[in-house]
Amino acid sequence: LPGGVIIYDAPSLGSLDGLEGVESIGMNFNKYSFYLYKVPSLQSLSALRRVTGKFPGSIYIFNAPRLATLDGLEGVSSIGMSHDGHSLSLQKVTSLRSLYALRHVAGGLPGGIM
Repeated sequence: LPGGVIIYDAPSLGSLDGLEGVESIGMNFNKYSFYLYKVPSLQSLSALRRVTGKFPGSIYIFNAPRLATLDGLEGVSSIGMSHDGHSLSLQKVTSLRSLYALRHVAGGLPGGIM
Protein backbone atom coordinates (compact mmCIF):
# COMPACT_ATOMS: atom_id res chain seq x y z
CA LEU A 1 0.00 0.00 0.00
CA PRO A 2 1.59 3.32 -0.97
CA GLY A 3 -0.38 5.11 1.74
CA GLY A 4 -0.78 4.24 5.37
CA VAL A 5 -3.31 2.00 7.09
CA ILE A 6 -5.75 4.36 8.78
CA ILE A 7 -8.68 3.00 10.78
CA TYR A 8 -10.70 5.58 12.64
CA ASP A 9 -13.61 5.02 15.03
CA ALA A 10 -14.47 1.40 14.25
CA PRO A 11 -16.00 0.14 17.51
CA SER A 12 -17.02 -3.30 16.19
CA LEU A 13 -13.81 -4.17 14.33
CA GLY A 14 -12.28 -7.23 16.01
CA SER A 15 -9.45 -8.05 13.59
CA LEU A 16 -7.74 -6.85 10.43
CA ASP A 17 -8.80 -9.93 8.49
CA GLY A 18 -8.88 -9.09 4.81
CA LEU A 19 -5.46 -7.42 4.86
CA GLU A 20 -3.53 -10.72 4.73
CA GLY A 21 -2.14 -9.94 1.27
CA VAL A 22 -0.54 -6.63 2.25
CA GLU A 23 3.27 -6.85 2.11
CA SER A 24 4.32 -3.22 2.57
CA ILE A 25 2.82 -0.06 4.01
CA GLY A 26 3.68 3.54 3.12
CA MET A 27 2.39 6.59 4.97
CA ASN A 28 -0.38 9.15 4.76
CA PHE A 29 -0.11 12.95 4.55
CA ASN A 30 0.33 13.23 8.35
CA LYS A 31 3.25 10.80 8.15
CA TYR A 32 1.45 7.88 9.79
CA SER A 33 2.11 4.40 8.45
CA PHE A 34 -0.22 2.65 10.87
CA TYR A 35 -2.95 4.64 12.62
CA LEU A 36 -5.66 2.99 14.70
CA TYR A 37 -8.03 5.26 16.61
CA LYS A 38 -10.97 4.15 18.74
CA VAL A 39 -10.98 0.45 17.93
CA PRO A 40 -12.14 -0.94 21.30
CA SER A 41 -13.01 -4.42 19.97
CA LEU A 42 -9.75 -4.99 18.06
CA GLN A 43 -7.96 -8.06 19.38
CA SER A 44 -5.42 -8.90 16.70
CA LEU A 45 -3.05 -7.43 14.11
CA SER A 46 -2.04 -10.90 12.88
CA ALA A 47 -3.49 -10.30 9.40
CA LEU A 48 -0.47 -8.04 8.77
CA ARG A 49 2.05 -10.86 9.26
CA ARG A 50 3.23 -10.59 5.61
CA VAL A 51 4.21 -6.92 5.99
CA THR A 52 7.98 -6.48 5.89
CA GLY A 53 10.45 -3.64 5.69
CA LYS A 54 10.35 -0.02 6.65
CA PHE A 55 7.41 1.98 7.91
CA PRO A 56 8.26 5.46 6.59
CA GLY A 57 5.76 6.96 9.01
CA SER A 58 4.87 6.30 12.63
CA ILE A 59 2.74 3.75 14.46
CA TYR A 60 -0.16 5.26 16.42
CA ILE A 61 -2.66 3.17 18.36
CA PHE A 62 -5.27 4.84 20.56
CA ASN A 63 -8.10 3.22 22.50
CA ALA A 64 -7.59 -0.44 21.67
CA PRO A 65 -8.15 -1.92 25.14
CA ARG A 66 -8.48 -5.54 23.96
CA LEU A 67 -5.24 -5.61 21.94
CA ALA A 68 -2.78 -7.76 23.93
CA THR A 69 0.15 -7.98 21.49
CA LEU A 70 1.47 -6.35 18.34
CA ASP A 71 1.88 -9.76 16.72
CA GLY A 72 1.63 -9.25 12.99
CA LEU A 73 4.21 -6.45 12.93
CA GLU A 74 7.24 -8.75 13.31
CA GLY A 75 8.45 -7.94 9.78
CA VAL A 76 8.80 -4.20 10.43
CA SER A 77 12.48 -3.23 10.30
CA SER A 78 12.28 0.52 10.94
CA ILE A 79 9.73 3.14 11.97
CA GLY A 80 9.65 6.74 10.79
CA MET A 81 8.18 9.81 12.46
CA SER A 82 4.74 11.43 12.30
CA HIS A 83 4.01 15.12 11.80
CA ASP A 84 3.84 15.56 15.59
CA GLY A 85 7.30 14.11 16.25
CA HIS A 86 6.46 10.57 17.42
CA SER A 87 7.66 7.26 16.05
CA LEU A 88 5.57 5.06 18.34
CA SER A 89 2.49 6.18 20.24
CA LEU A 90 0.42 3.70 22.26
CA GLN A 91 -2.39 5.17 24.36
CA LYS A 92 -5.24 3.41 26.12
CA VAL A 93 -3.98 0.01 24.98
CA THR A 94 -4.58 -1.37 28.45
CA SER A 95 -4.25 -5.10 27.68
CA LEU A 96 -0.95 -4.75 25.82
CA ARG A 97 1.54 -7.16 27.39
CA SER A 98 4.58 -6.80 25.17
CA LEU A 99 6.32 -4.93 22.36
CA TYR A 100 8.14 -8.11 21.38
CA ALA A 101 6.67 -8.07 17.86
CA LEU A 102 8.78 -4.97 17.15
CA ARG A 103 12.03 -6.74 18.04
CA HIS A 104 13.33 -6.51 14.45
CA VAL A 105 13.20 -2.72 14.37
CA ALA A 106 16.84 -1.71 13.98
CA GLY A 107 18.66 1.57 14.34
CA GLY A 108 17.34 4.67 16.03
CA LEU A 109 13.84 6.03 16.10
CA PRO A 110 13.70 9.54 14.63
CA GLY A 111 10.81 10.52 16.88
CA GLY A 112 9.66 10.00 20.42
CA ILE A 113 7.88 7.10 22.07
CA MET A 114 4.64 7.92 23.83
